[in-house]
Amino acid sequence: MQKQTGAALLIITVILLIAALLSMMYATTHGIFQQKTASNQYQHNQAFEAAQAGLEFGLVYLSAHSTSIIGSASGGYINYGSSDTNITNITLANSSKYSVVYTNPTQNDYSRLTITSTGTSSDGTSSQVVSEQVSKSSSGISAATLIGSITTNGHGGNITANSAVDAGGTVDPNAVASGTIIASDSSLSSLTGDQLFTNIFGVSKATKQSQSTYYASAGMVPWATVSGSIWVNGNVSLAGNTTSGSVASPVTVIVNGTFSLAGNATINGIVYSTGDASMTGNGTVNGLMVSEGNMNFAGNGALNFNTSIVNNLVNNGSILGSYVIIPGSWKDF
Repeated sequence: MQKQTGAALLIITVILLIAALLSMMYATTHGIFQQKTASNQYQHNQAFEAAQAGLEFGLVYLSAHSTSIIGSASGGYINYGSSDTNITNITLANSSKYSVVYTNPTQNDYSRLTITSTGTSSDGTSSQVVSEQVSKSSSGISAATLIGSITTNGHGGNITANSAVDAGGTVDPNAVASGTIIASDSSLSSLTGDQLFTNIFGVSKATKQSQSTYYASAGMVPWATVSGSIWVNGNVSLAGNTTSGSVASPVTVIVNGTFSLAGNATINGIVYSTGDASMTGNGTVNGLMVSEGNMNFAGNGALNFNTSIVNNLVNNGSILGSYVIIPGSWKDF
């Protein structure tokens, strides 16, 4: 009887030991699984956050380098990023990385781009991709932008726009028929002429001149037939009744000197002057005026912000606009 009891006890003990061993093995295996799951989730989150950081930086980078990014198009399509070390394999503080690529969904359409950011975890085991679409906008661009001040000499400037004036100096309110005025803007008054130029066009003066039709003097310019971008060396006093540019094909007039619209002429596009600019007659600028100096409105001319013209200037790359996120376009698949 004692032998049977001892054998039964031994069997029960062995069973309990096996059960305990199995429980320990399960607990160990489960713990390892949980650690791997937690580690994978951590790396996944790290890669996702890196991708999101790249997407945010990509939007800022696009606004500052849109000219070179759009200029990289081949056959009407952009595929920009892999050769740019500023946006490729960028290491963050936690050793995760991101890379950004710009593409355009529609051939020859650079007004809408897709920003794609790939994030990689610090150990390289996880990667996540996020993207969003952005479109060009003319919002925030003022009809008149200048480093100096605006005066009117008793005449109204007839400037019309939601954002009428952004000036580094003072602004006579009589110059504005409608729209907001920003005066004494330190972000403008602190700029050099070269810096303002780059902010407007995205390239240096030398580069822009090489991209434009060059005229050694104002007298050589066929104002009624000019198109695209023109560079005029010397002061310009435009009189007569000619019309330059159109809504569909606005002109970019860069004057390396002072500019005066003295007659009844009309310019559809942007006028940029490296010196002072004035409207002393009854002419009209539909679009934008920019000056590295001051502006004076001594006549009855009008400066009208035309949304279609400005959008066309932005969309064809003549001037820099701002890219804004298209709502609902963000995705991580």
